[in-house]
Amino acid sequence: MIQKKNDEESNKTFKIRWDCKERAQHNNEDYPYSEETNLLQQKAVEIHETGGVGDFVKFYNETESKGFVFEVPFEIRKVRKEEMHSAYNIYKGVFTAWDENMKKWVQDNASIGLYEWGKLHAVLTYKKFKFQSITCTQVLLLAVQKELRVKGYGSQLLKHFMEFREDIVILSDFDAVDFYKKHGFREEPNLPERLKRCIQAENDTLCLAKGFNFKEEPSSVSDMIRKLKSIVTKKEGK
Repeated sequence: MIQKKNDEESNKTFKIRWDCKERAQHNNEDYPYSEETNLLQQKAVEIHETGGVGDFVKFYNETESKGFVFEVPFEIRKVRKEEMHSAYNIYKGVFTAWDENMKKWVQDNASIGLYEWGKLHAVLTYKKFKFQSITCTQVLLLAVQKELRVKGYGSQLLKHFMEFREDIVILSDFDAVDFYKKHGFREEPNLPERLKRCIQAENDTLCLAKGFNFKEEPSSVSDMIRKLKSIVTKKEGK
């Protein structure tokens, strides 16, 4: 998803560069643009200023299909396979317990990232699962580059993520609980037991959730019988 920042960053010119291999050869530094690159860059600014969102997204996709990398001031989108090393580095810099198991979470599931001028600054990894026929989501990992943690990137990424999902569960480290509560999550200590077949279990964490207003399920046949007897007794007493 392409977004505009509400500050002076949104007034900067778009940057259109060659593909990742070509950029790596130039150490990601600015270098002389070809005539085609300059024309694409001018068109990008024109569409951004006068066109609709649909026009802009269409141009964005066409530009990438030609082998260019289209960088915008501020963007939240899916982390591409070739960018995963950047996600790993962010996670390793934040989580002291980072290991091969956590790396596998990232490899096996989806991740979205917050980018500024094409550089990944924050990343969120998640998995979807079904519970009572409803699609739910577990946030597995969320981290921001250490030196950028005061800029609110984590909050922006989480808010964007929540816009498109209702039932979210997080097994949070204790030092991050207040951050998630600030965004509307509540403590649900009994939820992991109900979702144990659906979610990735973690030790030394607190379960936080948003949504999950599901019907109560009897935990056993005996519980169901007791509930039915209680209903019958109440009706007979009327």
